[in-house]
Amino acid sequence: MGEFFEVVIQPADGFGEFQCSPINGEGWAADSDLLAECEGNVGVCYRLGHDELPAGCDDIRGRIRGEPASVYAYAMPEGGFGYFGIVEVSVADVA
Repeated sequence: MGEFFEVVIQPADGFGEFQCSPINGEGWAADSDLLAECEGNVGVCYRLGHDELPAGCDDIRGRIRGEPASVYAYAMPEGGFGYFGIVEVSVADVA
């Protein structure tokens, strides 16, 4: 068992490639609580590979360096979509 952290996914060098930013922030005991917090900040989040994605949102899985198990997208106020992931870090690695 571990703690869950959000990682921002951003474009990387290379056409169509993405990368995860380093873990930064507070750990959560449950991934559902972390997702609820994220949705409180950005609105509806769509889990890639599970949810139907809105028009214009790309399924970028498989093109992310250090890809987390759970990848989400959300609509940005200025247009387009942002992406983030949720990773679990074991308690031993956090301590």
